[in-house]
Amino acid sequence: MEAEAKHHELYDALCGIVGPKYVTDDEYALYCYCTDLDLWDPLIRRIMPGVIVRPNTTDEVVTIVKLANRTLVPIVPRGGFATMSGATEGEARRHILLDLSRMSKVLDVNEDNMTATFEAGIPCAKAEVIIKERTNGKFEAHGPLMPGRTVSWGGWLSGIAGGCGLTYRDFITGTLAHDDTAGMKIVLPTGDILQTGLGPGVNVHLTETYSRLLVPGINPSYLFLGDGGTLGIKTEITVKLYPTPKVMKTGSFLFDSIEKLFRAEFDISRHDPPVHDGMFGILPTMFKLNHIPIEKHGMVYSVHGSVPEECEAREKVIKEICAKYGEPGTEISDAMAYALLGEPNVRGGMRDMAGTFNTGILAAADSYMPVDRFLEELPGIEKKVAEWAPRAEELGIPGLDHFEIVDNSIAYYAIDYVYDNANPEHVELARDATADIAEYLVRHGASTWQSGGILGKVNRELGFSATHLNLLRTIKKALDPNNVLNPNNTMFG
Repeated sequence: MEAEAKHHELYDALCGIVGPKYVTDDEYALYCYCTDLDLWDPLIRRIMPGVIVRPNTTDEVVTIVKLANRTLVPIVPRGGFATMSGATEGEARRHILLDLSRMSKVLDVNEDNMTATFEAGIPCAKAEVIIKERTNGKFEAHGPLMPGRTVSWGGWLSGIAGGCGLTYRDFITGTLAHDDTAGMKIVLPTGDILQTGLGPGVNVHLTETYSRLLVPGINPSYLFLGDGGTLGIKTEITVKLYPTPKVMKTGSFLFDSIEKLFRAEFDISRHDPPVHDGMFGILPTMFKLNHIPIEKHGMVYSVHGSVPEECEAREKVIKEICAKYGEPGTEISDAMAYALLGEPNVRGGMRDMAGTFNTGILAAADSYMPVDRFLEELPGIEKKVAEWAPRAEELGIPGLDHFEIVDNSIAYYAIDYVYDNANPEHVELARDATADIAEYLVRHGASTWQSGGILGKVNRELGFSATHLNLLRTIKKALDPNNVLNPNNTMFG
C-alpha cells in the first residue's frame, strides 16, 4: 500500500497508455521539469507538476486528454522548454506535464505541393535540416528567428508565432508565421482531433493538407496560433516550403541615430519591386555584447537571386537608399551580416544569436505598433529603457534594444536583457525591468507578442478590450468545458 501511495493518482493509467519507461513522478524529474527559459513564476516559485508523461503518437495524446477529462486532472503541454515570458503554472503537485519531445519525426516532404509535415515536438532547426537533406538542398522551411535549436515547432506556433510570428521569412519578404503554416493536427481539450487547413479537415476524401488558403468558411487555424497551448494540443504541423536561393549577397550600413536607421529600413521595405531578402537592425548594445568595437546603429541585409547580376541590381538599390541616411559598414559589420543572414547552415548565427545565448538567458519585452506611432513614441521608449540602464550596467546585464519593420507597416521593437538565472539580483532586475517596459509599451499603443506569463498578463490587464477578452473566455469555455488544458494561462485570467 505504501508503494502505491507514493505515486500520482494517474500513474498506473498513464503507464498503461505510453509504457512505464515514459512516465515518472520521481522528485528529481519533477524538479527539472518545473521550469524552462523563462524568469517568471515557475522559476521563482518552482511550481511542480504531479507527473510527467512522454507520448509518442497522436492517439496516445488523445487517450491522455480523455483520461484527464474523466478525472479532472489538468494538463500542461510542453515542447522544447524554450518559453521566455512565462509558462503556465498548472495545479501544483497534481497536473500532468505532457512532454511532446518524443514526437519529433518528419512524416512527409512533398516537393510537388511544396509542403512538409512533421510532428509538433520536433525542434525547429532539426526539421529545417532534415527537409533540406531530403530535397537535396532544393527546398527549405522557414522556422523561427530564435532559438531554433531548442524551441519545438508546436511550441513556437503556440507562443510567439501567434503573437506576431518572427520567422526568417519576416526578414526575407516581410510576411508572418501564419503564412507559412498550411495546417495543423490538433487534439482538442475534449480529446477530439481537428485537422486545420485545406485537406482532410474540410474534405474527407483527401489524405493530405496542402494549403492554408481558400479554406471554406471560417479558417479555424487562427484560433490555435498563439493560444499558449490553452485551446488544443498540436501534434502534427504542415508548412510551406520555399526554393533555396541560388545566389546570395550580404552587407551592412551604419547610422548615427536610430531614427536614421529606421528611415533606411522603412524606405527599403516600401520599395517596389522588393529589393531585400533579409534585414535586421542592430543597435550599439548588440555590437557591444558581441565584442564588436562599433558605437553606431547598424543594419545588416541580404539579397537573393537566380544569377549574380540579379543580386547586384537589388543590392545597388539598397546601397543608394542607405547612403541617404548613413555610411557603408566596416569589414567587421559585413562579417556579422554574413553570420546573421548569409551563413548557409540554417542561418546559424541568427538562429541563436550565438554571443547572446552563450552569455546568459534572454528576458524579452517585445512589441509591435504601427510604424508612424513608433516614430512618435520612440523618444519616450528610449527614456523608459534608460531608467533601467544604470542598475543593469552595475550588475553587468547586457540590454539589447533592436527593431525591424514587419509586413511593411508594423514596427517591431524589443528590449532584451541577458541575465544569469543563478543570480537572484539578475533575475529580479530582468523580471522587473521587462515587466515595467512592457507595461509602458502597451500603455503607449504597442501589443506584446506572448500569450502567457507576464506579457500575457500585461496584454489582458492593460491592452485587451472587454469585448475581446470576453470572446477569448467564451471560446476557451466552449472548447474546454472542464478547464483541464493549461487552466491558469494568464491571457485568459
